[in-house]
Amino acid sequence: MCIVATSDCPYSSELRLIFVLMNTDRIRETIRKRRRDLGYSQEYMAQILGISLNGYRKIEGGKTALINPRLNDISRVLNIPAENLLFENLSQSFLDQIAEKDSRIESLQKLLSESEMQRELLKAEIDCANSEYKASIESKNTLIGILKDKISKY
Repeated sequence: MCIVATSDCPYSSELRLIFVLMNTDRIRETIRKRRRDLGYSQEYMAQILGISLNGYRKIEGGKTALINPRLNDISRVLNIPAENLLFENLSQSFLDQIAEKDSRIESLQKLLSESEMQRELLKAEIDCANSEYKASIESKNTLIGILKDKISKY
């Protein structure tokens, strides 16, 4: 299991942001209400999920993190998509904004990468031009030296 804020978390940064914004109390209440609506006991849920009764009680009671492998199992048993548990309190427009910002970030990262490549190419061109100018100045200085020698001989 991961802690949402860690870099070793298998979830994307967008999902981690959503997890932070989620109302986990509401999610637990939705699970509890749905279980009761279906007439399922905590014992039944624990049995179906293959965990102890105490383990399931900890999930509903908030002692165990909801963002774990059990969330998909719970949603399957309750016949409700996990997304409905997670995102019910987030509006579609908010999710669309996140997707739009994610897309914008990707395009900006691509633009940054392209700009860095252009900068490297320009730097290489400048370095090459500087080398050519230095060689040209050196040649001119050599010529000037030769001409000065010839003039002084006359």
